[in-house]
Order: sequence, then structure tokens, then C-alpha cells
Amino acid sequence: QSWLWNLTACSLLEGSPHREVSWPMGSLAFPIKPVRNRVIPILGYGSAIPRGLGKAVREILGKEGVSPEDFRVRQFQEFDLAGDSRDLITEPRDLETSPLRDDELNPGKKSCLIRFGLGSGSYATMVIRAMFS
Repeated sequence: QSWLWNLTACSLLEGSPHREVSWPMGSLAFPIKPVRNRVIPILGYGSAIPRGLGKAVREILGKEGVSPEDFRVRQFQEFDLAGDSRDLITEPRDLETSPLRDDELNPGKKSCLIRFGLGSGSYATMVIRAMFS
């Protein structure tokens, strides 16, 4: 589901000017210009596909060889994945930073404490990477 969500998000951002940041798993693209937020389905057997995403979602499902019914687990109904949705863009809540201080683990460097909240399905590592890239 996460992989399909990521592919759908990529299809929305395709062609947008961006900057790339390398990391151990490849590279990440961050838009240069503001991007309009959109709700993207976390695909499952009951997913509602938002207007304007149907073609992209069908192409992604076809390329990946997946159908919405593949998320229905009849033998173990507690594992059925009906689907959900998540915003393309999330912003950290209640962002706080401490003053810079000498980094105990990396002599000659500085560190600070960063605190914030995120919605379900969002990754703090991505927020930190975006802040410092």
C-alpha cells in the first residue's frame, strides 16, 4: 500500500521543478515551487479514487500487477485492507527547536533538539531531511 501511495504521489509531481537529495536508498525529490495539497488514496479493496487520479491509479495498479481485490484476505478478515487516504503534503505541528550547542558525539560540530508532531503515516526522518537539505 505504501509503495502504491508513493507511486501515485510521484505521478502527481511528475514534471514539477524539483531538487534531488541523495540518501542511502536512492534519491528524494523536493519540489522547488509550492505544490497544491491533494488527498491520495492508500489503495485497498474499498478505496475511493479522488477525481483526476483514476487514470494514474489504473496505470500504477496495472504496472504493478495488483488489483483492489488483492487487498481482501478472505481467510483472515482481520487483515483485510479496505484502504484509506492521506494528504500529499503534511506540515509538522508544534515545531520547537533548542538553541545550538556543542555536539558531544561529534567534536567541533553543533547540535540542537527538534520536537514536532506529525499525522499518522508521516515520517519524521523526511521532515528533518527536508529541513536540512
